Amino acid sequence: MKRHDNWKMIAKKAWSFRLAIVAGLLSAITVIMGVMITCGTSRLFMIAFMVVSVAASVAGFACAAARVTAQPKAGL
Repeated sequence: MKRHDNWKMIAKKAWSFRLAIVAGLLSAITVIMGVMITCGTSRLFMIAFMVVSVAASVAGFACAAARVTAQPKAGL
């Protein structure tokens, strides 16, 4: 595996990179919320947990789609 020469520009402009970061953060939040569920839950918390879980999945799928899509502004 080789790193691109213009990796800094790619990291700033590539949607796949941004979506990967968002998916990772949402997944981490899902894990934290999953641990908090054992402390007692309200209906609102359960709804928030479901929304974050679905958002993490959507961001992951969008990241995968962005990886195979041409991103000319990112220099790829």
